[in-house]
Amino acid sequence: MTTKYQAVSIAPPLHVLLVICLSLLLPLATTFYRRGGRFAALDILLDKAIGRKRDYFLDSKYYRIKDYYGFQCLDVGSGNGDYSKFLKEQGRDVSSVDVLDLSHTGTVTLFDGTNIPFGDNQFDTSLLMFVLHHSTDQKGLLKDVMRVTRDYIIVAEDLIVNPFDAMLGQIHLHSSPWAQGEHEDAFKTHSQWQTFFAELKLQVVDTVTISRWTYPVYPVVRNIYVLKVPST
Repeated sequence: MTTKYQAVSIAPPLHVLLVICLSLLLPLATTFYRRGGRFAALDILLDKAIGRKRDYFLDSKYYRIKDYYGFQCLDVGSGNGDYSKFLKEQGRDVSSVDVLDLSHTGTVTLFDGTNIPFGDNQFDTSLLMFVLHHSTDQKGLLKDVMRVTRDYIIVAEDLIVNPFDAMLGQIHLHSSPWAQGEHEDAFKTHSQWQTFFAELKLQVVDTVTISRWTYPVYPVVRNIYVLKVPST
């Protein structure tokens, strides 16, 4: 009597292998990115897939310079309001202004883009997080921010390092709800920003540079400038 044996595959299905590989690779890639690697795109894709919101620049614009944040803060160009909300959760008194009310987290005061609707020296710290490149009167806006600020102004800006960065900047300006259209000197190099601040007698007391690979969806170098407001 002959016994026939049927071969049985013990290999797991392909989709199971994919899940196993992803579960091993994603944490590794995320760890590598957070240690300075270039796998940020995997983090971003994962966030989009599971609907998670994250501020990819939070460490640079807050935790690394939080000693410069006073109690009373003004968030100029507050956008969706998430950062204002975060600062309030840190125990700060925050006022928000913008040219459009697109906030989903709280109250925003509308203004004309140049004249801040608050009194002189009302705030310890004022913030312009990726805002100045949207302004058609950068110097006028920053002068009025100086007027209402006692101590520090924190400016975050995209930098031009090469012609490709300038092209990306113009695409950004024309696609943003806060777009003012193409205008001269919307974006600057690091040295141009330094000159710009010096012309207003603002002292750069700290600078944090964000790698272009931190957010490869819009891969430009970014700087956070901490500026000391001159005594009047």
